[in-house]
Amino acid sequence: MSQVTVFTVAPVIVALIGATKSERQLSAIAHMSESALVASSLMGGKLGKACAAHMGDVTALRFASECAWPSNDYRGLGSFIAGQMAEDVVIGSRATYRSLSDQFEQKIRKVRSAKNGGYRTDNSGLQVPTAALAKLMVLKGLIEDVYAAESQISATRKAEAEAKKNPAVEAS
Repeated sequence: MSQVTVFTVAPVIVALIGATKSERQLSAIAHMSESALVASSLMGGKLGKACAAHMGDVTALRFASECAWPSNDYRGLGSFIAGQMAEDVVIGSRATYRSLSDQFEQKIRKVRSAKNGGYRTDNSGLQVPTAALAKLMVLKGLIEDVYAAESQISATRKAEAEAKKNPAVEAS
């Protein structure tokens, strides 16, 4: 006799707010899954740009979750940095992970010590960061966001693990 597997799929309801089409599209970002964000960011336009910006937040949280206690898995963050910098990255310990921000600060100082100070003049005559300086500053910011989120995630996980060990502490 064959066994029948029944899948129950709940309906998807996404309530958008806004008076214009653009406002409604932008309000959809809060409800999007990671795959929907990626697909939307590839489409271009106003929504694509907004999705790409929002993906940065999602990515930082994903890296933070991977780096948090107890897994301390730095592979995702390391491979991302290596891909962006086209340099070898080794994160062998928690201390190395925590020093990434300082390493990027040194790279930023090196770029700023160049003849142009890490800035170029654009067509309107304004001084703007060079591509190298801009990339380093964005990566350093991402790493600091990962640190902040990772600290909170680790603290929560440790508290939950402690509560499981000592249920009497939670009751008081």
